[in-house]
Amino acid sequence: MPTSPDLCNLLLSDGERCPAPTIPISMLLNPLPTNVPPLDLPAARHGTQSYSPVTQSASHSSTSVNESALRHHLYTDYKISRKTTLSVVYRYPVDSVLEYPETGTTSEEVVGHLFELRMDNWISPGRDFAYSRGEPRGNSKECVTNPLLLHSTTGEMVPCVVRHSTCQGVKICPFFDGDKETAMHSSATRDQLQDLMQRSKEQQMEFSSPMRDVFERTSAYLTAIRRVGCTCEANLVGDNELEKSSLDGAERVTLRRGYPEMPNRCNGQLVFRLSFEGIPYIKCEHHSRLNNWDHFFDNTIGNGRFNVEYLEAVLTNDQEEVDRIELEAQLEGYGPRISCQTIMNNTAQRITCPWNHRSGADGALKQPGLISTGCHCTFREFEPLEEYRSFCPYVLITSKGPHSHPIPLPQKTPARVKLELTSLFEKLEVDLANLTPRKFMRHPIVQYYLSSRFPMLRNPMLSDLHISLSNRSHLKVYIEQAKKVCFPRGLMWIKAQQDSLLDPKDHYVRKMVQVEIEASELQADQDDVSEDSPGTSAPGPFWFAICMTTEASKHFVEAQFIQSDIGFKRIVGFYEFEVASLDRYSNTTSAHHLVLAEIDKILKEDTGRALRWRHLHGHDLNDYEGLVLNWVVDQHRGQAKGIGLYLQDVAKDLAPKDDFHQPLRSIQDLSPYDHLRRVLTLCTTHFYRNVRKCPVSEEVRNLMQGLICIQHDDWEGAVGEIQVSGGLAGQNWLQDKETSKFVFPAICWEKSYIPLDIWNARPRESNVVEIVHANVNMEGTQCTLVGGVHRGKHYDLLKQRSLMNREHYGINESYGSKHPYENAMKNYKHKGKFHLTHGRRKNFHREDNKIEIHNKKIKELHVKLQNAQERVGVQSQLALLAPTSSANNDAALGALERAKSTLETTRVAFQKQVQVGQVNTISLYGFHMRLLLSCYKGKGMSLLPVEPLVSYTFAAYFVLLTKDAEQRIYFGLSGAPTYELRKLVVLPG
Repeated sequence: MPTSPDLCNLLLSDGERCPAPTIPISMLLNPLPTNVPPLDLPAARHGTQSYSPVTQSASHSSTSVNESALRHHLYTDYKISRKTTLSVVYRYPVDSVLEYPETGTTSEEVVGHLFELRMDNWISPGRDFAYSRGEPRGNSKECVTNPLLLHSTTGEMVPCVVRHSTCQGVKICPFFDGDKETAMHSSATRDQLQDLMQRSKEQQMEFSSPMRDVFERTSAYLTAIRRVGCTCEANLVGDNELEKSSLDGAERVTLRRGYPEMPNRCNGQLVFRLSFEGIPYIKCEHHSRLNNWDHFFDNTIGNGRFNVEYLEAVLTNDQEEVDRIELEAQLEGYGPRISCQTIMNNTAQRITCPWNHRSGADGALKQPGLISTGCHCTFREFEPLEEYRSFCPYVLITSKGPHSHPIPLPQKTPARVKLELTSLFEKLEVDLANLTPRKFMRHPIVQYYLSSRFPMLRNPMLSDLHISLSNRSHLKVYIEQAKKVCFPRGLMWIKAQQDSLLDPKDHYVRKMVQVEIEASELQADQDDVSEDSPGTSAPGPFWFAICMTTEASKHFVEAQFIQSDIGFKRIVGFYEFEVASLDRYSNTTSAHHLVLAEIDKILKEDTGRALRWRHLHGHDLNDYEGLVLNWVVDQHRGQAKGIGLYLQDVAKDLAPKDDFHQPLRSIQDLSPYDHLRRVLTLCTTHFYRNVRKCPVSEEVRNLMQGLICIQHDDWEGAVGEIQVSGGLAGQNWLQDKETSKFVFPAICWEKSYIPLDIWNARPRESNVVEIVHANVNMEGTQCTLVGGVHRGKHYDLLKQRSLMNREHYGINESYGSKHPYENAMKNYKHKGKFHLTHGRRKNFHREDNKIEIHNKKIKELHVKLQNAQERVGVQSQLALLAPTSSANNDAALGALERAKSTLETTRVAFQKQVQVGQVNTISLYGFHMRLLLSCYKGKGMSLLPVEPLVSYTFAAYFVLLTKDAEQRIYFGLSGAPTYELRKLVVLPG
């Protein structure tokens, strides 16, 4: 049969077959252009020329690790100078990425790599090498020429710059036991790297055991506490705390890698101790439960997670015990006395081996520093001068000598992939400000790009661009660099760009002001700040930004009912003061004061006037038109007082005028809290919520809630009862409200100066601003300042457009009409479900199951007890009838004894189950008796038994609400004979 030409190409001269060229699956799924023209070079004058793809000599039989770029074998034994001959020359097409360039197998052998580059993206391909290159390195002082780099028109050699560098090897542990001859290589592939990683994994699995896991966890814990030490601040009274340290100063400086040390840090030694109960613990030598309890103390080491014997031996310097434990571990293939397999790239920031070893002359247990292996492989890069690149778009890189170290990891991201990342960052726009590696990986723009980039992959990932992008910390570096480029000076830069490029009507960031806040001004109590609040800021300069559109100013200046709230979750490190106005027809004091004053200035710029207030700008007591009538706030003291100070400043700028409510006083004489009594009310939802949290009795809570009223029958009596019956909690609650100076007038009409019709018409809750707060949080929380402003702008413009569409075309945001009856229905349903939350239902079902299980067991035992009693009676009769001297009598007596024994066992089990029912009754009774007394006392409820089989006497009762909202009462343990837990339904009387 004749041999095809293609098959002939696979035969060597001696008839021996050579391996067929392989095409990777990534090439099949995502092919690159194959019409790469051959080099326009003259015939080889210095060696043999060949254009067969991936055809290699016997000494160079391995392919490139980056299989996406098919290389072409150009020459063999090609002489480029009098002293240098390239044993092999490979050519790579445009956009090729080469991580492991092939090099010579001997110290004098040189291999050439010729890369074609793009003029618009001229980046040295050497930057993509996985090998770390460094000293000795340098550039040629004079231009040189190379026969492989020719002018495309004249055919002459173009002048080039030559750069040389040396491979820096890798970092290894001093106890690395790898075979140096095996580690040496002149070529590498990803397959070889996978084989090395697989062998390392198999070696780890060979000696894996639960004992090894515990030992390694113990060793890691020892390393952590020795390196970190006691993090408490040193007690300056005892200078000896600063003298000693678990690590010497030079070692600690090295491990910090330039990061500053915590000042005045305790350097006490960590010691191992046993408590009186024999419980082991580790503590700082300066720890004391009397005065230094904040020093290091850990009493959880004895819970089985660690090898306590090894901890004790190391921390007490019991070298004999340490040797015994570590030698036993060494025999099992682990521990600090075995060899190490740690290898890291030379560019890695880690400076110590992650494993503990016995190192140094004293055999100290520590993480030894990584050492660089070094390497004698050298690289030379020939690059045409810039003016010749358009005629010769090639770069030649030669590598000389083998690598004398293990294969480095492909941790360097290629330059071409970096450009793709940069393009993606630019497309993200405002999302870039809050971007994290995880958010970037799942961003829709990135997912769409990957699907387009790899159309044949079902679930493309970012690591398909390059394997190094699997490291999220590595990806974060590129994200942070992009943020610095796009937002070089944060929000100040954005405002400057906005002011210079946009019309004033399109501005959103209206003010960026830095002010000084005194420490005394930061002490205002925050009665309504959540527990996860970032807390009070430190005194000193701080920034505040005001963001609003001109359209928002037009709506806000016409508002009559205003609500405000303070947020702290949306932007990290900042409080957010949100103001919302209610259309009736459709953190410090100084900070709030300044913000409101600046908002007034912005309103004047946008609309020509500022906010107008009923008690300041009205013509008489009944003048409401175009004036602010009410402001609803929560219990934040700084916010309320800031509003009062702002109103006081507004009054000073007006002409002298008598107050409507106190004619003997002028509006200029009013204090900040006097102004609040004329406009401010408290959100009842916040008030009720805080009352429910107060640890007082239900009667006292009712008195507290009763203070929200128009007129109180006995205000002083209620306050006195809260102070007496509420105990310390009630007294603290009263003191907080009285010292705030605005809470009581804001919840009781008769103590304020707000007209009654406005008081009745005002919103009771700050639901509008709370809804705004919740909606804007859906745009994202824990944002950076820049990201939070961009997302806030998007939300504001969206609401502004929705409002315009509703006003002009009658299109609402939802199918709801926003009629008051809809809100009333929702509130009523919400209150109806308040006592029937998911947690309560689970408790009720759990208690139902207890009763059902108890009743089932008690019935079964009751039946067994009855049967055992009957059997004892029968056996007693048989024993009396049997003759006393016969064998039947002995058998009857034996059966009677067994029946009595069974009866006694059953009776004991029955009594135990009765006790279980009594315990359940007591616990359930205690849990719900207060609810029964508070909810059903004096409401005319009657009791109707369910399944009344017999008449029982009940010991106790308590109320439950079942899943179907049925009001049910569970009675206590019934009397004899079955002692069941009975239940009755509560019906209206």
